[in-house]
Amino acid sequence: MKKVFIVVSSKGGVGKSTFSSNFLAPYAYTATNNSVVNFVEIDDENANIELLSDSKIIKANLVKLENSKDFLFESAIAESAMIIDCGGNKTAISVLMHLKSISFLTGNEVYIIPLKSSEQDLKNGLDTYKKIREFDTEGKIIFILNEAMKLDSPTEFLYFFGDPRLRLKGKWDSLKKDKNTSYIKVQKSELIETSTFLRKTIFELADMDTVQLQEEAKAAHAAGNRDEALYKIRLREIANSSKVFKDEELARIFKELDEILK
Repeated sequence: MKKVFIVVSSKGGVGKSTFSSNFLAPYAYTATNNSVVNFVEIDDENANIELLSDSKIIKANLVKLENSKDFLFESAIAESAMIIDCGGNKTAISVLMHLKSISFLTGNEVYIIPLKSSEQDLKNGLDTYKKIREFDTEGKIIFILNEAMKLDSPTEFLYFFGDPRLRLKGKWDSLKKDKNTSYIKVQKSELIETSTFLRKTIFELADMDTVQLQEEAKAAHAAGNRDEALYKIRLREIANSSKVFKDEELARIFKELDEILK
């Protein structure tokens, strides 16, 4: 896989870094026979990359906006999978302008536009979509519908899908006419916040050795170290929950990505 995933939206707080780290990075990692994924953050305002400091599947780098144009040109000829997590607001707009001015596309670019359910999120997402189509008319664009409560709920993301019962026309009816545009729903999970705290992806938390954690908890309890015992027990709980998440949510999203990118 030599895909360059460009995660971008002109609005902050829509889950760009969340999807990049907990979903795209593990996907690229498994798709490249467990090769460490090049993960680049372009952002002068935040450094979410620090939240991945203990990850073993990601090689993280921070690129300043002033250096991003040269970097984007080099990334176009990358020999391996790469994830570019663009900051919101002016950073996103500048990155899209750089991509437009470079005029050098390889067909490996995949644009990820995360959004939540608000009307403003959709407006910004559509604006991002239009800016991409100004310079890349054929590239794959995937809208990521973050923090869905249920996958089959007819009452979520109303502005995206619409609801005829409310006389609300959604935007998906027109977007789906673009054969290279699709969407993926991502369910809300408390594990996302937990993984941020532990500085690892949920994918990695699922691989923690639950038997070893149980033994370490017993040893700490026997030694009278209650705090350490509780800590190990909690890690074991997180590992078990992460395994379920990996087998169900991650597996579903990986399959959807495979179908879109084939």
